[in-house]
Amino acid sequence: VATVSASAYTFALDTIAVGPQYASYGCPVTDWQSYTPTISTPSGSVTNYSSSAKYRRVGDSMEINGIITFSSTSAAFTGIVVSVPSGFTIDSNKAISFRFGSGTVLDAGVALYPLEVIQNTTTTVILYIENVTGTYGSDNNITNTAPITFNTNDSISFIFTVPITGWYRDWE
Repeated sequence: VATVSASAYTFALDTIAVGPQYASYGCPVTDWQSYTPTISTPSGSVTNYSSSAKYRRVGDSMEINGIITFSSTSAAFTGIVVSVPSGFTIDSNKAISFRFGSGTVLDAGVALYPLEVIQNTTTTVILYIENVTGTYGSDNNITNTAPITFNTNDSISFIFTVPITGWYRDWE
C-alpha cells in the first residue's frame, strides 16, 4: 500500500497463478540419460572394446545399466572397474551392503556367466565373476582370459544401484 488515504490504494502483486497447480509427490525418478563409463583395471589394460551406459535418478540413488562389448581379443588385464557418471559420488554412509548389483559375461553364442557389482571407490565399482566350483562360492577378478578369452562380440553387461551424495528421497 503506497498511501494511507482511504480512497487511493496501490497494490503490487507477485507470483499469481491461474489454473491448476503442480504439486510433486513421492520420490523423484528421472528419465534415462546416456553416458560413456570409464573402464579401467587394477592391472593391465582392457583393449578392443566399446562401452555405453544409461543412468537415472530414483530417490536418493542412481540406477546404472551398461555394457562393454569387445571387437577383438583384448590385451592382458586383471579386473574391470566401471565409473559412475562424472560429477557424482557414491554415498558410502547410506550403503548397507558393498554389493550394488549384478551382471553377465556373454561368451557370444556359447555361454553366460553371472557376475556381481561391488563398490570399489566413491566414484567406481568393480565387477567380479561368481565362482561356485568349491564348497563355498567366491568372487574372482574378471581377466582377459577368465571366465572366457574375450574376443569379437563377447560382452559384459551390468546393472546396479548406488546411493548418491547430496540426493534425498523427496524432491528438494
